[in-house]
Amino acid sequence: MSELSDQITTDAQKPQSISADGVTVTRRSLSDQIEVDRYLQDVAATAPANKGPGFRINQIVPSGGPQ
Repeated sequence: MSELSDQITTDAQKPQSISADGVTVTRRSLSDQIEVDRYLQDVAATAPANKGPGFRINQIVPSGGPQ
């Protein structure tokens, strides 16, 4: 599992919002976190294996050349 998937599993067991001493903290909803996880998995699956340049520059030298 990815680190984000583990975090989603952990967050599912905790409350979404907490209030203490007049301060309220709210987490992102689980559906938003799952959506981000799916998006990142799709991006990783479609990323090219070779992250080098998609083109090559070559110098063309005519075979006859000047004499």
